Amino acid sequence: MENTIQSIIARDTLKNHTIEILEIIEVDMDGNPALSKKMVLVDTPTNGRQVMNVSPFGSKEDFLMMARMWIHIGCPTESDSLGIPRKWTVDSLLKHDKG
Repeated sequence: MENTIQSIIARDTLKNHTIEILEIIEVDMDGNPALSKKMVLVDTPTNGRQVMNVSPFGSKEDFLMMARMWIHIGCPTESDSLGIPRKWTVDSLLKHDKG
């Protein structure tokens, strides 16, 4: 059985939005950390809490920067033709902003 430990490792606000970076640590059967991944959550004034879909492996500083960029372009949620949410990168955020 696998256990996880979750904690908020960064929090910021921008334009009435609250950004939280959540770290999820998967623990092995002996209680040792096995894998660490992160999640970006953004509380928006109009749509409530949203998950910004990004790679779970990166620095909290990069995720904070990307969340600020995502807020700047209106927190879009996009999916492909199969309904799979778009995974945001710095490049895709920049391209969307110039859109």
